[in-house]
Amino acid sequence: MQKSMTGFGKAEVKVGSKKFIAEIRSLNSKQLDLSVKMPMAYRAAEFEVRSAVAKALVRGKVDVIISFESEAVQTGGVISNEIFGAYLNQVTEALKSSGVEVDYASIVPAVLRMPNVLSVESESVSEEELSAIVEAVKIAAERLDAFRVQEGAILIADLLQRVDNIAECRD
Repeated sequence: MQKSMTGFGKAEVKVGSKKFIAEIRSLNSKQLDLSVKMPMAYRAAEFEVRSAVAKALVRGKVDVIISFESEAVQTGGVISNEIFGAYLNQVTEALKSSGVEVDYASIVPAVLRMPNVLSVESESVSEEELSAIVEAVKIAAERLDAFRVQEGAILIADLLQRVDNIAECRD
């Protein structure tokens, strides 16, 4: 059975309010050239992800992209009211002393980007979530391999048709 080196596989696994999505793309390459992109919070699963892909695909230039969607309402971080207020007061005073009109609509976004105003809470990751990521990758790798088999069959059929055409031209 001939397999193409190009392929695509995608899988989704849901855990609680999160849906983990694994997409794998491959191109021709003599060795395994594996690139994994995933959220930092889930890097603990990277070794297992790499192992699963290496076992399933063996060779090719392979890009693995892992993402997730959450149904739960989440915020990107926590605003430190004390630090925000201090920066806002300093900026407002600086503008007033310079004779510039204070426009809070333009000041607030700038203040939110200042150091330590916005902090990101570290997210705890469960073993169930890490297992879901690995499972999604395994399913996506299986789908990519099925794609490769299907594409290989198409390539063989095309090649055989071309051989037949050449044989007919010789006669």
